Amino acid sequence: MKQATIAIIVTAILVILGGWAYFSASRGPVEPLSEAQQRVLDVQDDRLTKSSPDAPVKMVEYADILCPYCAKAHEDVIAPIEDDYIAKDQLHYEVRLIATIAPDSERAAEGAYCAAEQNKFWPYLDKAYADSWNNHYSQNESPQDVEMFGADKIVAFADSVGVNLPQWQKCMDDGEYKAAIAANQAKMSELQAYGTPHFIINGANYNGAPPYASFKAVIDAELNKVEANR
Repeated sequence: MKQATIAIIVTAILVILGGWAYFSASRGPVEPLSEAQQRVLDVQDDRLTKSSPDAPVKMVEYADILCPYCAKAHEDVIAPIEDDYIAKDQLHYEVRLIATIAPDSERAAEGAYCAAEQNKFWPYLDKAYADSWNNHYSQNESPQDVEMFGADKIVAFADSVGVNLPQWQKCMDDGEYKAAIAANQAKMSELQAYGTPHFIINGANYNGAPPYASFKAVIDAELNKVEANR
């Protein structure tokens, strides 16, 4: 029993260290940020943010709603970050949606932006990730198999999160957010970030969705820097 317990502890430590190594290896430039890089952290759409814009740590996530890793990170990483940092105004979080994973990705992203016009972005995103993970990805279905955002299904999905459907549908029909989604994708290319989720934490780039412990270590280090400079 004692040996089994030790083995479990060692395995847990290796998982955390492995996640940290992966997270650190994907870090972007560590030299002083250029003015252009600093502007990446400027608030782009405050309807897609959480916490105070004056929080000492800024985190931007580029995500595709049909990305399985984004869905998993939303549950395993973003949720505890919200409890530990966002709720305390220590970290400002903004989501920027792209559309690269599957044919329905753009429609899903447009639906989220149109829901944001009615202050329903977060209910839309939370439900989209939860439904796609629980009903599809956890059963090893690929994003291409998910038809939750097909033209005949996205209306019912939007209705389920409480939007005013005529207003939401007009926004969709007008294609108001296609340019914003394309601009997000262009910015990712500029940052040499080619996968989702992609995070920027106080100006440094991080790819993928490692364990929460890895994120926590990075965020705590940034908070310590701020405290040391006061």
